[in-house]
Amino acid sequence: MNRFSRSLLLVVPTLAALPATAPAQKALPLYANVQDGNAQSYFPFVYVGGSRYQQVWDGSQLCTTSATLNSIAWRRDTQDNTAFQGRTVPTFDVSIGHAATTPSTLSTTFAANWGGGGPTLVFSGPLNLPAQSPVPPFALATFNVGVPFNAPFNYTRAAGDLLIEMSEPGQAQQKQLYSLDAHFTGKSGYVFTIGEPGAFGSRESPNLFYDSRTHPTSSIVPGGAIELVVSNLASPYPTSFVFGLDTRLWAAGPLPDDLGRFGAPGNTVYTSFDALSGMVMPQPAGSRYEARFLTPIPAVPSLAGLGWFNQTVSLDPTANPLAAVLSRGLAVVLGGSQSAPETAMMGTADSTTPTGQPIFSGGEGGLVTLFGGTFN
Repeated sequence: MNRFSRSLLLVVPTLAALPATAPAQKALPLYANVQDGNAQSYFPFVYVGGSRYQQVWDGSQLCTTSATLNSIAWRRDTQDNTAFQGRTVPTFDVSIGHAATTPSTLSTTFAANWGGGGPTLVFSGPLNLPAQSPVPPFALATFNVGVPFNAPFNYTRAAGDLLIEMSEPGQAQQKQLYSLDAHFTGKSGYVFTIGEPGAFGSRESPNLFYDSRTHPTSSIVPGGAIELVVSNLASPYPTSFVFGLDTRLWAAGPLPDDLGRFGAPGNTVYTSFDALSGMVMPQPAGSRYEARFLTPIPAVPSLAGLGWFNQTVSLDPTANPLAAVLSRGLAVVLGGSQSAPETAMMGTADSTTPTGQPIFSGGEGGLVTLFGGTFN
């Protein structure tokens, strides 16, 4: 197991121990304590005048044996840079209870998802949706769409998973976009690039990517692997692969950070340096050189949805006084087994209908949620 893999494995107990913003709060999924969710959802607030949604959470994500819940809250998605107008939902009802189903088996019939004890109404009244300004990419938005409960709800893990129902009475007549942070567990992971690379003394730039031929996106899951490649090197520059969990801050200050003040203008740091591979010597690849680094992914299901960030640092004394050339950033988001998703969500724009439709197609998912209360 390499340093990247060990770092990923350490994420699990670290995230489980994080208190979010206060000791009596917990954000789910667990990685949402330190990262924006890997998806967004316009539900449940895209429809005006009527809606009904249910979201079920795997109870083991919330607690070991029991929890006493007194609030839930949501936050805007940061990958969408739209500014959303605020409004008030005149009547918004939230019920909570133990589920008869699981994230894998959530029914499209509302009544079928309630377990023993049925629903408990914990909020009913006007709900303020504050105006949402854009947030810098990869930053964390504030959980500012809050639902305080009128009385605590006692959740017992042994009684089933946790079910939340949200509704605005009526039949929707119009839409008004309002995006919330969400989590999606698909079968496959995905990768996207960040920023631009620097240049070597010979003026070529490193090209960082993942090799989908050796490890397709279906392997970017817990228990799989991803192979990173930096190519287009005119010489075998010694290269280190960088692994990071934060794109907001690194040891030298806020990110992104151009290294001009250190003597390497045009080279930008996009991620924290949480682990490094050690020096890898590039090998011939056609008329150029490339370096490869294979990262096994620990077989820990709760890593599904986690994202991390990569860059490379190559040594070239002819490039700049710092003798360092950085690649662009590469973000990796893990998929996961749909046999055990953390959450699932379904709903409709008509609160009077007994059935709804899955919100996420091709996988399971739901709103990133901050729970207030105590967790045992």
